[in-house]
Amino acid sequence: MKKATLISPIFCCALAMSAFFTAQAEPNDPAPQDTQQQPPSPGEFQNQLPSPPPEPEDGKDLITIGDSFTANGPTPNPLVHNYNTPPRQPDIGPNGCKQDKENWPRLVAQEKQWSFADYSCNGTEAAQVAFYLKKAVDNKDLGPNTKKVIISFGGLQKTEQLKTAIGTLNLPTLNPDLYTAYLKSIKNWLPTIAPNAELLTTTYQPLSAPGDYICPATPEANKPIPLHVPLSNKAEETLNNNIKTSSQKAGIRTIDIHNAAKGHDTCNPDDNERWTAGWWAPTTTQNMIYHPTITGTHAVSKIVADQL
Repeated sequence: MKKATLISPIFCCALAMSAFFTAQAEPNDPAPQDTQQQPPSPGEFQNQLPSPPPEPEDGKDLITIGDSFTANGPTPNPLVHNYNTPPRQPDIGPNGCKQDKENWPRLVAQEKQWSFADYSCNGTEAAQVAFYLKKAVDNKDLGPNTKKVIISFGGLQKTEQLKTAIGTLNLPTLNPDLYTAYLKSIKNWLPTIAPNAELLTTTYQPLSAPGDYICPATPEANKPIPLHVPLSNKAEETLNNNIKTSSQKAGIRTIDIHNAAKGHDTCNPDDNERWTAGWWAPTTTQNMIYHPTITGTHAVSKIVADQL
């Protein structure tokens, strides 16, 4: 009986974590050649950040770097795409990645009437973040004129997945806090390139509804079908709280999309208020399963813009 009691919560947590992280685990767009399979150490990450040019130049008002919840890039992969109509025509970012024409960085820049450069990309992890920061410097997108730099990643980071699982099951923390170290490195480095820029992070918009429900299918308008996924709420809360805690330790302000968007998950009964799609969602428009709907990206852009 004790063994069954132990296996049950672990199985439930695995199911919950699978629902959340599979939602973000789509193939990368063109990946930089020097990224690593394993998460870089804090020293390796810091060494990947570029040295400041002799005279930093220009800079766009807004720089964004994030994973698929930011890029929302259309993908042809049948395991993760969610096309009810032909695929949406993407924009191509300065990093060569597919990005939706209405992802939140574009909408925020439009709302604020700011110049911007969006380096978000499906599948972004820590090594890509450092690479894209270097690319932003090389392209003169990041510089003295930059006002805000928003970093939004972590759901695909193996160390963060482990930390989330440990926190969800209330187990002792085993791994070093690499995520905080990465953020501290960026925080300390940024003033050498963009002395007037504020560095921010974001949390993820919710997938699960209260009571540990995720709605994988909405076959008819305004009628999502719920599936009980034990610990899904706690897994999401743990991941997003870890992002906020690490950001606070690094002295970085977090835009808490997760809390601001609560209730607009995969199970919201109103198609126009469902900001995250399920697996089969023919009644809303989105690019990927368990990713933002286009209605959702517009809503998230307002959350972000209001805090800049």
